Amino acid sequence: MARAKLKRKKEPLLIRSFTITAAMDKTLQGLSQDASDFTGWSISTSAVVRALVRYVERQPSLWAREQLFPLIENELSSGVKWGGKK
Repeated sequence: MARAKLKRKKEPLLIRSFTITAAMDKTLQGLSQDASDFTGWSISTSAVVRALVRYVERQPSLWAREQLFPLIENELSSGVKWGGKK
């Protein structure tokens, strides 16, 4: 089956860096490989992170408060954080 030619988005990409554990990296690499197997295209870990952020954008604002923010609090309580409390 022929695929449509992908058009490059005009919006510029920004470079961000983040720190993850080896276990999280393994999960991210696994998601990347699974997505590559599913699509037949080579999928980067950056594309996986962007897709996750886009997924969050589509959720209602209450979703973040109920589902995402408790996970962020768990991350902070695990002792891995940068910056300080406002």
